[in-house]
Amino acid sequence: MQSSGVAPLAIGILAFVASATVTSIGVDLNHGITVNQAMAGNGHGNAGGSGSNGKGNASDTGQANGVGNGGVNHGAEASALGALNAAHASQQGLDNASPGSETGKIKTYQDDLANYLDCSSNCDSLLDAVGADLAAASNKLPISSDTVSKLNELVGEPTTQTQSDDIAAAANAAQQG
Repeated sequence: MQSSGVAPLAIGILAFVASATVTSIGVDLNHGITVNQAMAGNGHGNAGGSGSNGKGNASDTGQANGVGNGGVNHGAEASALGALNAAHASQQGLDNASPGSETGKIKTYQDDLANYLDCSSNCDSLLDAVGADLAAASNKLPISSDTVSKLNELVGEPTTQTQSDDIAAAANAAQQG
């Protein structure tokens, strides 16, 4: 009797599947490209975790736990910004935002900030406008210079430490009165 070759083929496929490594590649806007692997075996094969700059530990169940943010606590950053997180919106989102929305308030701030940064003399009224815009957009008191610097980076208008200090002072004054 002649063998059809089906049994050896099936065994070969099963051996391949049993020893296969599953790899997923993802893109994280904050951390770059991540690669997660899980070895199939013992009925397990799920991989998770993140990290391009951190350490990750995978157990024999194929589940991985990792920290890949280089020690940066993005939750603390987000918490410090509060309502100012609306600055993460795309430029198109900012441009099309309703003026009374959180994103619209950030757009108003962005526009007035650009005017203030372009000013070369008698800029006090523009600084007051930027401070008032920031006070209207923020739900955190007081507003720190670090928060101003982070926000200004997000809206594409980085500022010097002195400018951030001045804007924070103007915003805190506007919130008080």
